[in-house]
Amino acid sequence: MIRFENIESPMADLYSVKYILSFKKLENPKLKEIGQEGTTRLYYNNKALEKAYLTKSSIDATSNEESLKNLIRSNPQEFKVTTTTGLGKSLNEALEEGEGVKIKSYKPGHVALDLSTKSEALVVLTDNYYPGWNVYINGEKKGLIKTNYAQMGVLAPGGKNTIDFKFEPKSARVGQIISLISLWLLVPILLILWRKKLK
Repeated sequence: MIRFENIESPMADLYSVKYILSFKKLENPKLKEIGQEGTTRLYYNNKALEKAYLTKSSIDATSNEESLKNLIRSNPQEFKVTTTTGLGKSLNEALEEGEGVKIKSYKPGHVALDLSTKSEALVVLTDNYYPGWNVYINGEKKGLIKTNYAQMGVLAPGGKNTIDFKFEPKSARVGQIISLISLWLLVPILLILWRKKLK
């Protein structure tokens, strides 16, 4: 549930907010009222981007600040041009018929996508970019790209590919290693104590 001070803000669209609850009637062409319970109204946002989308139109920036400026300068009502940070190049093509990306599985810490594109394209996941996330194309680790200032993306080759965004923080791996070491140390100690008890 979001209380919008300014319902015209495009941030809900950018972050794929498709459903909005409100205590008052909202007047906006992008919102369609689909239900009401008491004073609470439910709206569908028809301008919201898909949770994962494919694009061949992007502007690259060398810093987060420049990326934010590019995002603000682009058409905020449509987000037809994606902004990237540190990709090293911009893209300027139109998507062809049949090209697209579909969410195969969406779970905490793991998002799996099926991609079909005839040439190199940028795949954007509108979840927040955060340290510890990695991306794999057909099982091979690729460089995670910061898109739209604070979202995740990857540059994918043409063809049919599977893409996996996985949350794999170093802290989790360190914890696993410590647990394994503890287990290896614990087993001999338990055996020694067990033998002493038998005597």
